[in-house]
Amino acid sequence: PTGRGKVTGIYFDPWWYPTPYSRRIFRERGIDLPCAVPPGNPLNYMGKFKITLSHKTKKGAIYRIHGANYPKRVGKRVTGGCFAMFNDQGLELARTIRVGTEVNILP
Repeated sequence: PTGRGKVTGIYFDPWWYPTPYSRRIFRERGIDLPCAVPPGNPLNYMGKFKITLSHKTKKGAIYRIHGANYPKRVGKRVTGGCFAMFNDQGLELARTIRVGTEVNILP
């Protein structure tokens, strides 16, 4: 979604809680994801930080800015709608902003 919103949470070394849809897609690829993927696990796509946003999909899922364990994925359409950043740059951002910071997503 585009438009104004705000940061609703900032987390370091976050767990990833894949949706049932994500778990099904991974299962089709031969990977059985747990309901919760701990920090540091190669299957944890949140990287070193997670910033949650107030923006939501039509189905109610929230958008995030998060790290990337695989730097080649940054800047590509490979997430379910999240913004992936290099871990070092994202950590700097996450340490600089606060919950409530305004975010404006442009088309």
